[in-house]
Amino acid sequence: MSRTCCPDEQGRVSVDGVQTFYELYERDGPTLLLMPPVAFSHSRLWKLQVPYLSRHFRLLTFDGRGNGKSDRPSDPAAYAAEQFVADALAVMDHTATGEAIVAVLGPRSISGVRLAVENPTRVAGLALLAPDLLTEREFIDAWRAGPDAPHTAFGAFNPYLMRSDWPRFLEEWSRVMFPHPHSSRQIEDMIAYGLETDGETFIASTIGNRYPSREQVHDLGSRLRCPCVVTQWGVPMWPARTSEQFAHAAGAPLVIFGPARFFTLRQSPRRAGLLRGRREAASLLSLLEH
Repeated sequence: MSRTCCPDEQGRVSVDGVQTFYELYERDGPTLLLMPPVAFSHSRLWKLQVPYLSRHFRLLTFDGRGNGKSDRPSDPAAYAAEQFVADALAVMDHTATGEAIVAVLGPRSISGVRLAVENPTRVAGLALLAPDLLTEREFIDAWRAGPDAPHTAFGAFNPYLMRSDWPRFLEEWSRVMFPHPHSSRQIEDMIAYGLETDGETFIASTIGNRYPSREQVHDLGSRLRCPCVVTQWGVPMWPARTSEQFAHAAGAPLVIFGPARFFTLRQSPRRAGLLRGRREAASLLSLLEH
């Protein structure tokens, strides 16, 4: 499929022998780094945002290890948050990016937070899109269920299903993520991106993510020094209850979308990109640049 916006530079960087693929869209102005999501997707997740954002930012994306054009290590330790921080810094260094505004989605938000807290001179602002920063009971119960459990709906998040029938997991989980009407394209994209990796790789990445404790999350929020905005949907599709807690700890605004608009990253690229047209928040640009 042809792309509406092509990068000015593509390449790979290596951290501890793991190759990471990146794309750079050059223009004058601040750099916006879009961090990779979980391993059943890759940087093409941002395809609706890239054409718009690349007109306003010097835009940098990369495929997270485990999918896309990046390597797929089998060791869970290779997917720890510090590894994604190292990958981000390597991409920034290779592209002569001194500092960037960082946007990150979902469970990989901990990598963006650590990047900002541990490297305050490199991160000019942080946008956490529906951050999932803690392990919640629903995930634990689904993950620990046995092979005979009904691996449907939320129960699909289970290593037995991922190993035995990866396409079925993608089908089930895509409908957990996109339960609302008119989501057929989002479901198709998630399944297509997910089929570019496999169940064993995703299991390794999930184990390696190692969610921090609640105390650690609050501590990271209190140590954050750059401007930050946290977004969340009003009716959660799966547990992401740390948004309010982290926003409070970081002193950051919390933007909550109404139930008809949750997961706006895929449904409405401009709202997720700059929160344009929302009375309940100024633009992401003003929140992060001032």
